[in-house]
Amino acid sequence: MKQKARRLIKHVVDNNPQIQALNYLRQKQQESQQQYETSIVIEKKKPTNQEGKAGDRKIIQEGNNYYLYVKVTDRWMKIQLEEVN
Repeated sequence: MKQKARRLIKHVVDNNPQIQALNYLRQKQQESQQQYETSIVIEKKKPTNQEGKAGDRKIIQEGNNYYLYVKVTDRWMKIQLEEVN
């Protein structure tokens, strides 16, 4: 009996255009969110202008200092990071 009920619910859900549309929108929202959730890894090697694409970010350690590198159009720009107390 439970299997029949599950199959019926699955059939209704799979064939309901509103539910399909909501699932599609949820999937697109998750994909968009993942695009903006880029991780930042601390590296020691400075990037070259041939690396990356516009909007990429990297944290580079140079000696005891840390810099945020951001790719702007076709070149990297850097900002020194300071500790906040």
